[in-house]
Amino acid sequence: VAAAILIMAFELLKSSVDKLFHPVETAFHPLIILCLLLSILVKGYMYLYNKSISRKIHSEAMMATAKDSLSDMVATSAVLFTTLLSRYAHIDLDGWSGHSLSAYRRETDAQRESSAGKTDGWCGILVGIFIFTTGLSAARDTINPLLGEAPDPEFVKRIGEIVYSYEDILGFHDLMVHNYGPGRVIISLHAEVPADGDILALHDTIDNIERKLKKELHCEAVIHMDPICIHDPEVNDLKEKICGILRNIDPVLTLHDFRTVKGPTHTNIIFDVVKPYRFPLSDEELKQLLSEKIQSMGENFYPIIQIDEKYT
Repeated sequence: VAAAILIMAFELLKSSVDKLFHPVETAFHPLIILCLLLSILVKGYMYLYNKSISRKIHSEAMMATAKDSLSDMVATSAVLFTTLLSRYAHIDLDGWSGHSLSAYRRETDAQRESSAGKTDGWCGILVGIFIFTTGLSAARDTINPLLGEAPDPEFVKRIGEIVYSYEDILGFHDLMVHNYGPGRVIISLHAEVPADGDILALHDTIDNIERKLKKELHCEAVIHMDPICIHDPEVNDLKEKICGILRNIDPVLTLHDFRTVKGPTHTNIIFDVVKPYRFPLSDEELKQLLSEKIQSMGENFYPIIQIDEKYT
């Protein structure tokens, strides 16, 4: 649809420029005016209808169709405008340089036809530019989902509200949204649950969340369950200290899946860090900086850090 709009804009611009150099008489008949008015009304209704449907089902294709109808409506309105102008005003946009009305009245019929043709050409160029920008907008809106783009923040917010509405969920991370069109959205995430909880009850909770996400957001949901320790004061204290280190580096950094494994000579500290897009440090630089700060805490800590990208 976007390609069709761009082709129409190109053809309109080409024919409009041609009319400036080879003006032709603009035909006038009451039936022409009636057809143009009906066409404008129908295209206006189609624009509003397609736009409404596109918002209801979140379809870029329907929005592109709406923009196509809008382009047709604007182009037809320009035709109606220039037709009426050539019939009743005989105004030449090239001639707005001080000619008086009496001078226009003295023009020959041939000159008036030329004036109307040039007016039609100038209006066509303006409409062509408008249609061209509309086509570019439609192309951009439809190409982005094909290439991949971040999900709607409101959609992500609603996912969080649903997941956190269950008291067994301590947090979630690694959210990914795959959009294949209306009714074809797949989401996946990792939900943190108490490590000492009832595994069967927690599994039932995860199933209920998946069903609620599907019912309310019309998407397929896959949730991975991550058990985390919440009743070990030593682990909780260590986690809070490392969260403080992350906040000092940059408040946008977060961690998840935090756990420790104690050995006879050292303690492995294992966690994932979520790094936003275009973060100034590379993965290796961030790992190195965190490792140095953790090892400077004075304990035999060995950090095992996984850097995650933020996809929402």
